[in-house]
Amino acid sequence: FLSHMSVSTFKRAFQQHYQDTPIRWFQRQRLAHAALRLRAGTHRPIDVFEEAGYQTFSNFVHAFKKAYGITPKRYQQES
Repeated sequence: FLSHMSVSTFKRAFQQHYQDTPIRWFQRQRLAHAALRLRAGTHRPIDVFEEAGYQTFSNFVHAFKKAYGITPKRYQQES
């Protein structure tokens, strides 16, 4: 609606510009924000998962591990 195009046209334009789907791009952004918060060392993974938009901690850990190859806790310890 805001972009004055259909959903499918928006998805196509987004894909051309970002080489990714809107959903995957947004998920990467959420995980990158969570990684930034973890790297700062002031927040525990259990504190970050809701802020990153995940409803359960286990879903957050699974997505984070898939994206970064390690668990959020280990990422925080190694950063």
